[in-house]
Amino acid sequence: MKRHFTLIFVSFIFCFRLLTAQVIDIPFTGDYPDPTIVRVGNDFYMTHTSHVYYPGLLIWHSVDLKKWTPLTRALHTFLGSVWAPELVCHKGKYYIYIPTGRGHIYVITADHPKGPWTEPVELDARGIDPGHIVGKNGKRYLHISGGRMHELSDDGLSVTTAEKKVYNGWKYPADWAVECFCLESPKLIFHNNYYYMVSAQGGTSGPSTSHMAVVARSKSCEGPWENSPYNPLIHTYNPFDTWVSKGHATLFNDASGNWFIVYHACQPGKRPQGRSTLIEPVVWTDDGWPRTSYPPDTDTYRLHQNTALESDDFSAPTLKWQWFFWGVESADEYALQDKKLILHGKEGKTKALMAVASQADYEVTVKVKADAGVETGLTLFYDENQYVGIGMKDGKAYGLSRGKPAWGEVKAEGCQYLRLQVAAYTVSLSYSVDGETWLHYHAGFDASGYHTNMLGDFSSLKPAILCKGNGKITVESFTIKPL
Repeated sequence: MKRHFTLIFVSFIFCFRLLTAQVIDIPFTGDYPDPTIVRVGNDFYMTHTSHVYYPGLLIWHSVDLKKWTPLTRALHTFLGSVWAPELVCHKGKYYIYIPTGRGHIYVITADHPKGPWTEPVELDARGIDPGHIVGKNGKRYLHISGGRMHELSDDGLSVTTAEKKVYNGWKYPADWAVECFCLESPKLIFHNNYYYMVSAQGGTSGPSTSHMAVVARSKSCEGPWENSPYNPLIHTYNPFDTWVSKGHATLFNDASGNWFIVYHACQPGKRPQGRSTLIEPVVWTDDGWPRTSYPPDTDTYRLHQNTALESDDFSAPTLKWQWFFWGVESADEYALQDKKLILHGKEGKTKALMAVASQADYEVTVKVKADAGVETGLTLFYDENQYVGIGMKDGKAYGLSRGKPAWGEVKAEGCQYLRLQVAAYTVSLSYSVDGETWLHYHAGFDASGYHTNMLGDFSSLKPAILCKGNGKITVESFTIKPL
């Protein structure tokens, strides 16, 4: 009887937790950091950091916050590293404020998120993570990292005032394990006669408990700002949580008045995969502050496979949405023709065709040919100095680790097919002449340390096809199989 009662009690507790669990949606797994979102009527649009990739700023569309469809890549002018953009709609026109790794801020505009988008215009402002807001007086403002602010022109294409310090951030407990104070990512809304600003603090990398989002409010865009007594709005308190390093958040609502927060986070043990995008419901307290609905230990997560990589035979007239390039600065450097992708290399420069993998464990096979003297390869690519995989040049194949040949060459005359398998960041490699008979490369590699906490630069591991040297590579097929 006692055992029977215990089973009933445990079942009751389990069911209660399911009924009270906070459902958090995960629309984008893989490296989709620094989400920025705008709602127009029933339509939601979102884009993310696009690093140094070309073309940049992939824009997504949704009507239910679950299913997202790629619309276009908005940025076709190379600006270097693009960090944490701000997508807004003002008087029927769309703007993306684009900060770069050099601290410069640009803006592009369009009449619709699907484009066409204008060429970038540089603003006389220095910082990262811009946040746009319109004041009660109709004036437009651009908040930037460090609690600073500029007034914008009416057309939003220039700043009209020098920067002004308006916010000092929230003082978190001194014993919290964080990377740095790092006041960043001011994202602003107007709600119930207050301006609310959500800012990131604690640092993007570092311990799993570093990152957070804090809230402050004011009657004016310029402050003074009152910090929420419920801060932080989101934060990782336990490094063993399902998702960690939660931060860089934006408050928004749907047409029915339901409120949400969108932010990025990592999965413990899968940091090389990068920062995924999560969307969580928010409630407003009686004293006017946003809060997540339930304690973190009752969170449940619902995955939406919006970003699953697809196999490709390159027969379409344009590149599929999933593809972008490293080391490419213009569309003149590649071409699609005769069901092949051709990438032109340059001596001393690493170029790569790559994509974001939504899963951590998969097998990739490519058919690729390289001109004499040109190196190609199939890799998990972090940056031009850090990648792991199999390389091929002039009839020889070899392992690649930390961006360099490793563990010796093997004869691979006539080889056109390369295969890479990653399972729990253990990398296995194979090569073939005909795609039917495969030879296993004798060394495997570990890729678990290829992430921003170890290497910096906020990147992630992506399947990529290399091109190094004067000449071209020709990619004829790409096949991916989840494990």
